[in-house]
Amino acid sequence: MTSYALGKAFLDRVAKEPLYIQRNARLLCLRGNHATNVAVLDGDEVLGYITDYSENESGAVAANLNGHVLPEICTTLDEALNVILG
Repeated sequence: MTSYALGKAFLDRVAKEPLYIQRNARLLCLRGNHATNVAVLDGDEVLGYITDYSENESGAVAANLNGHVLPEICTTLDEALNVILG
């Protein structure tokens, strides 16, 4: 898997066009509704979110923890997916 650097530019790009990532047996879709929040989906199931933090960092949180814990700060997509998928 190619790991992408996170941050504002990544979130802006995904907000314009969904990104599909193969992760083990799953085909994940990263889809943004605006440049500060990207949903990580497996089919119709929301697994987690990647959020805006800084120019070169983003927050990651599993969907079941969203609103209960602060997002973990990550610099790469691989790190964020590790947080979201456990």
